[in-house]
Formats: sequence, C-alpha cells, structure tokens
Amino acid sequence: MKRIKTAVLISGIFTIFTLLLTACATTPTPYVAPRNYYHVSVDSIADTGADLKGKTYIISSAMKNVSDNDLQFKEFARYVGNALSQKGYNRVTNKEGADLLVRMAYGIGSPKTETSTNTYTTSGGYSYPVGWTWVHVPPTTETVTTKKTTYARFLILEAYDSKNHSQVWKTTLKSEGSTSDLRIALPHIIAAGRPYFETNTGQKLEVKVESNGPEVLQIKKGPANTHSIGQFTGKERLGVTIAPLTQEHMKTLGLDKKEGIVVLKIAENSLAQEMGVQKQDLILAVNNKVTNEPQVLVEEIKNTESGGEILLLIYRNGKQIHLSGHLR
Repeated sequence: MKRIKTAVLISGIFTIFTLLLTACATTPTPYVAPRNYYHVSVDSIADTGADLKGKTYIISSAMKNVSDNDLQFKEFARYVGNALSQKGYNRVTNKEGADLLVRMAYGIGSPKTETSTNTYTTSGGYSYPVGWTWVHVPPTTETVTTKKTTYARFLILEAYDSKNHSQVWKTTLKSEGSTSDLRIALPHIIAAGRPYFETNTGQKLEVKVESNGPEVLQIKKGPANTHSIGQFTGKERLGVTIAPLTQEHMKTLGLDKKEGIVVLKIAENSLAQEMGVQKQDLILAVNNKVTNEPQVLVEEIKNTESGGEILLLIYRNGKQIHLSGHLR
C-alpha cells in the first residue's frame, strides 16, 4: 500500500510539472506590428571646389506652373528647409542676403497597375468507402486575381551660387509606392535624401526610411530642441535662434569636439546683432554658465532683469571671443 501511495504521488507531481511546461510553451507572444519603409533612390552631385560652410539660401520654384506663393510649394519648401537647417544652412527671405538659390521641383507620375493571378487550395481531398468501393473527392481550389497600383514620386533640388549663378550641388530623389499623396510621401523622401544634400554620392544609392520614423517627424516639424530667444515679460529679446550642436553642425564647422550650442539665425536690430553675434557662432557660456544645452541660455535670459548685463563666450573660426550687452 505504501508503494502504491508513493507511485501515485510521483505520478501526480509529474502531471503537474507537465501541465506547467505546456502552459509555458503555449503562452501567446505579444503582437509586434510590422515596420513599413519607404525605399528611395538618391543621386547627388556637388562641386568639390565650392565653399559650403555657413550658407544662407532662398528656395524658389523650378516648375513652370507653380509659383513660390503656391500653398503646397510653401509647405514642401518648409520640409526642405527643415532638412537643410540640419546641414547648417540658414533660410532668408530676400535674394540680397542669400548665398545660394535653391530651386525645387517635385511631381508624381502616372499610375502603374500590375495584375497577378494566384491559385489557392480551399479544401483538401479526401476518400470514403461505399460498400466495397472507395470514393475519392479531389481538393478544391480558388483562383484570385489582384491588382496593385503604384506611383512614381520625385523631388529635385538644385543649388546655385547667387553671385556667379554657377551650380553648386544637385540632388535627385525618386520613390515608388502605393500613395499618390505627395504630402505624405515627400517628408519620407526628403528624410532619406537629407544626409546626401551638398555631397557627391558617385552613383545612385538605394536608401530606406521608416514610415513616420523620427527622421520623418523632424522633417515635418523641424529639428528638435531649437529655441528662439524672444520676449520675456517685456524685456528686449536677445534675438537669436539656437540649437544643440549636432554631428552635421560639427562637420560643417570643422569641429572635433562637441561643446556649446550653435547660432542658426540673428534677428535684425536685435541685442545679439548689436553685441556682434554671428550665424554659425558657438555659444560656449552665458554669464559664466556653460551652455551645452539651449535651455541654459533660455533660462539665463529669462531670469535677467531689464538693464542686466549679458556676457557671452563665443567660439568662432578657432578663437574664443567675449561679447557683452545689456537687456533693455
């Protein structure tokens, strides 16, 4: 009897262990949505002898029937501007203040429809006996014809020196996909091409970018952490637009150390202009506080009373420069 009880106990433990293993093995795997990508052909060429540092630019239409004031053109020009700002470029509103004229053309081709036919098995064959005879039923199939429509989309950017009108660089971007809405497709296309603006790829490159990924959102909304030092409780603004120092800025400015914040724009008749701050300056410190983040400068200006002194430590052309001014 004792042996029987032991055997039953062991059998019960084994059964519980087996059930636990089975439960673990059948735990459902969380669903992960598949990622979608835009595939973009990038072909870029640049004049290797051109000076591309610290360029200001305007964007103009290269399309016969689209003016610079067209609302869709303005939207797409803003996307391109967001991409160029990440390359250290500064957009201006008049030709007199521009180093470059960037001409932009975009479009979409006629729809291309491909038809495919596939045959699927809807049920397997089977057999059953009737008396002394077996009856065989063959498998059933269904033939399905599907149509897929795609559109060729493109964007062309050409940059010209505003003084001698020579072409400085040109980038051609092409993509093919199911959407014919350029407002959806172009931010993805621009995001894929942005790293290659003003460069010479030497050949066509195939680049993919995740649908609505962070690079695309930057093109739509502009670079993250870009600050404009404006009005604070009636005090005069400093008059600069600043951003964290990125790898693109470091490359443009020829830097090997990530230090300071970069000045993207200077407002006309602002305190910064009076102090002598220039575009592409690096602000290393404000009132002796290190400024590796834009928020440091923002808070210091915000907390300085009217008439208070602002001290800036600037890095420019390999030298450190001290500038000062008073908020009014």
